Amino acid sequence: MKKTVFFTWASILLLCLTSCSEESVLEEPEIKNPVVTVKFKLALRQEISSFQKTKNMPGNLPAGPTTKVDGNVTPSNPSEEEQATPTSDISFVEYALYKNDDNSFVKHTRAALTANKDGSYTTDLQDGIKPGTYKVCFIAHGIGAATFDESTGMMTFPKIEDTFWGNDELEVTAEEKEKTTTVELTRAIAGIEFKATDAVPSNIYQFTIASSGFYNTLSILDGSVGSNLIEIPYSYLFKSEDYAADKRINHIIYTFAPESGEAQINEMSIAAKEKEGLIIRQKQINNIPIYRNRITRYTGTLYTPNITDTQFNLTINKEWGEYVEKDLDTL
Repeated sequence: MKKTVFFTWASILLLCLTSCSEESVLEEPEIKNPVVTVKFKLALRQEISSFQKTKNMPGNLPAGPTTKVDGNVTPSNPSEEEQATPTSDISFVEYALYKNDDNSFVKHTRAALTANKDGSYTTDLQDGIKPGTYKVCFIAHGIGAATFDESTGMMTFPKIEDTFWGNDELEVTAEEKEKTTTVELTRAIAGIEFKATDAVPSNIYQFTIASSGFYNTLSILDGSVGSNLIEIPYSYLFKSEDYAADKRINHIIYTFAPESGEAQINEMSIAAKEKEGLIIRQKQINNIPIYRNRITRYTGTLYTPNITDTQFNLTINKEWGEYVEKDLDTL
């Protein structure tokens, strides 16, 4: 009798344990919309393309581009010694995520960039992203005061230095736990350089550049340039070593430029001044062509007064006066 009761209670206990185990399996919550950790590697292409070559400063400025490719004007190619690389402290990367089907905004963040000795950059940027297809967009720059507008995707810069942009399509699946993707960023600015052929005279204290405005907005979504223009004054105060007779001091200023084709800066005025502000040499240049990742270079006299800059209006009277008669045989 005791054995029968024992086996009965044992059977009941086993049944309860089995039932509880089955219930626990059935009640385990199903994971919906899992988040995948995506790590980003950024590759910044820093090569500078050919300069836009121009004729000497005092002549007709600027010299027009001479080659057309697919209907677009392209600058000529200079020699290697004329190449230059803009330098700036690229320390931030803006990251924005958009849905690929309708470009609807998902999120934005700013992360730090670390420069390596070999010229590359690294970042700890990673994101938890739900499965789907997205556009990942980046702008790398060094302007801490730059702002981002979520409604338009435009970055606005109070000044312009070396800046890189890039985007890519990203597909995230539920089967993935982690993935790494590399996005290439290319330079988004154009440069305008004034290259001196003359030394700096001892009485010249300052060189200034004024303009009708530079483009200062860039879309993180598609890399397009906004129509907004701001005036960014440029002023360079000469140092003692700049006055050496064999030294030539050049000046460069930047603006955002469209990804393809040509844009223009309407007006620029350059001036060499004495310490009291007296202008010793000044020149205005109109319709300056700009190209992304290219430098438009003007070469000529920047600092020395030159009488050849003076323009003369000549009037020629085409009416002949009376003949002066001479007898050839008597000569």
